[in-house]
Amino acid sequence: MLFRPAAFAGRPLPELVAALNRLDPGSLSTADVRLFDGRTTVATAGGDARLPADHPDVDIPGIILDQYLGGGGQGCVYSGRITATGKLVAVKLLSHGRAVREALLAGRVRHPNVLRVLRAQPAGHYWVVLMELVQGTELGHTRPNDLRSCFIRLADALHAVAAARLVHRDVKPANVLLRSPDAAPVLVDFGLAVDLGSGDEEDAEVSGTPLFLPPEAWRDARPDPAWDAYALGITAATVLGVTLPVCEGVGSLRPVKLDGRYDREVSAGLELLKDRQIADWARELIRPEAARRMAALKSTGDWLAA
Repeated sequence: MLFRPAAFAGRPLPELVAALNRLDPGSLSTADVRLFDGRTTVATAGGDARLPADHPDVDIPGIILDQYLGGGGQGCVYSGRITATGKLVAVKLLSHGRAVREALLAGRVRHPNVLRVLRAQPAGHYWVVLMELVQGTELGHTRPNDLRSCFIRLADALHAVAAARLVHRDVKPANVLLRSPDAAPVLVDFGLAVDLGSGDEEDAEVSGTPLFLPPEAWRDARPDPAWDAYALGITAATVLGVTLPVCEGVGSLRPVKLDGRYDREVSAGLELLKDRQIADWARELIRPEAARRMAALKSTGDWLAA
């Protein structure tokens, strides 16, 4: 069967699902599709993608495909319009595999500052995922006017992730989007997330962005929510303008992570900042003791009170 994803733009989503149910494995090039990529941030979708917390549940029959945003090796994704409310969502087609696992894990977290996965449903050899269409820019590219509010919301989001028995494992500026128009932070990309209840040995492997991994990750410790707290501290330091230590490759990074030199250098950079409240909070998040990190994360609102 010849499958042309772009031909479904403007048609009800159930028509696409029916076509997927008839499609052979491998007919849709989605082997490397990730749940989150830049196509979920398009600013040209032409509609309101802000979903209020009390927005009703979204189901496949209630979606009209709006625009085809891209496909092939980069993923198959549409913008879709909810007929009941007129709001826009992202509609992704995924093959079975890690991307589906990511969708199911992200769907366990319900928090206004975590990318919202509304539904994940199999369709033949593929999956259809309805998710929030975030229109905005990366925290790494734009500094919000209200940094304190941004960090308080992110800390609360990480509490929700931990409460869902997950470790995000890749918290960094590039994985925080500032949603338009209010610049509220949204944590995205659960591709490396760990399910603490799964016992999957693969989750124990060191994985993540090296500069944002805590020292214990380099000692082959099992992932823990304190890893996300640490990564938030490094993220805050980066956004605040602290220059991270320069290391030539993972081989040279490992020893300075293990002996604490990396964190001491970041901490020294934070000491130079004028805003002592944010600086001291970020320094607490990169302490060696996991308990102190989690305590700082829990009391972020107190640390950053205006």
